[in-house]
Amino acid sequence: MTLDEMISKTDKRKAGFTLMMEHLDKFENPFIVETGSIRPESTYEGDGMSTLIFDTYANQKGGKVFSVDIDPINSSFARQQTTMTNVITGDSVKTLYDMQKHWVTDDETIHLLYLDSYDFDIKNPHPSSLHHLMELTAVMPALKPGYTMIVVDDNFLASNDGGKTVFEIGKGQYVKEFMDLINKQRIYAGYQWVWKL
Repeated sequence: MTLDEMISKTDKRKAGFTLMMEHLDKFENPFIVETGSIRPESTYEGDGMSTLIFDTYANQKGGKVFSVDIDPINSSFARQQTTMTNVITGDSVKTLYDMQKHWVTDDETIHLLYLDSYDFDIKNPHPSSLHHLMELTAVMPALKPGYTMIVVDDNFLASNDGGKTVFEIGKGQYVKEFMDLINKQRIYAGYQWVWKL
């Protein structure tokens, strides 16, 4: 399956993935960092299949992918499904914190940071939202203005009859609050929320 065919199957994530691919195309051999690897039960429509999409991108256009998942079943499955992805089993916050030291020392540029590790519960949004903010904090020293795009999956917007957004919630809620405070405007607000440093 081609990259375009894969993205066309992602439904509510299609626009977000399209933005990501356009961003990555600006760089030679881009580096993609992902939290939350593909799961055996994943589907394009339900989960996005980001690990496969990123691995296919690296295969077709160059680059490399780093993916971390706390569940060894997911990690094992992701390794079996990919060829260009370094899949690590571990807590994403600790792993990103440890890895960013090496990436900074080696002058590695993260072109895309995709945060999607901790399942979101709309009845209890705090744990997931906080976890994704901690992931961003852990890897922040390795991110570079002008190069890094940050994406958080699984967000929800509600609007009134006039089309004005009146309610936002999701994995990216606290990331958005942080980005607002440092004057980094969100450039896309669909199911995936997107920023550029």
